[in-house]
Amino acid sequence: MEHQKGLIERQNSELLELRSLVSTQNSTLETVSNKTKQNSDAMVSYSKSLSSLKNSESDRKLVNELEQCHNSVKIGNFPILDLKSCDNPKAKIREYLESQGHETKNALLDTKIIPLCKIKEHNKDSFPVLISCKNNTIKTELLKSINKELPTMSTSYHFPSSIHKQIKLIREKLSNNKFSINGKSFNLKEDWILIRPTADFQNLKILTKADSETKTWEFLSTIPLPAADSKELPTQKWGSIKWDCTQRV
Repeated sequence: MEHQKGLIERQNSELLELRSLVSTQNSTLETVSNKTKQNSDAMVSYSKSLSSLKNSESDRKLVNELEQCHNSVKIGNFPILDLKSCDNPKAKIREYLESQGHETKNALLDTKIIPLCKIKEHNKDSFPVLISCKNNTIKTELLKSINKELPTMSTSYHFPSSIHKQIKLIREKLSNNKFSINGKSFNLKEDWILIRPTADFQNLKILTKADSETKTWEFLSTIPLPAADSKELPTQKWGSIKWDCTQRV
């Protein structure tokens, strides 16, 4: 009997030790699992932060590009001249513009000449040129002088290449689809559409007028900037614009 009693006590002791070992192992596994989850959560958080940082950097870059373009003048039909065989086409372009009048020459001070194509490979009689100015005041003076002294030159607003495609898509969507703003219906198929950045370059403003004879542009809405370097508008938000999905112009 004493022998059996000792054996039972020893078995009970071993069972308690086994339970303690299992409990310790379970605790260790739970700790490992928690740490794994923490590491996973940390990686997700880091990934989101990195993505946000990249988006933020991209947004800041786009805003800077918009501001630079806002202070620029685009000439869409600069004559090719003999620029294909010229070693310094930028200097040649400046020389030609300055020769057209003293107001243009004065306005070109502190500006940069940027051809918007590869001149040597260009096969047309004219090409686009961007003139970057230090501020909007210089840009305004340059525009006035070009319109006065180079009336055959076609000037226009220039958007950064990173959103040029999206601006075109926005214009097409506005022109080809009916929509409403605060309950008022719009059909811009025959209207002129003007798209410009807001004063802080954080959004786009949309304006319209009936024809070239109309002096005043009517403000329609403000919409967020499209994503840079995208070829489509899959996630574009439209502010107060409500699209009529049942009708197309």
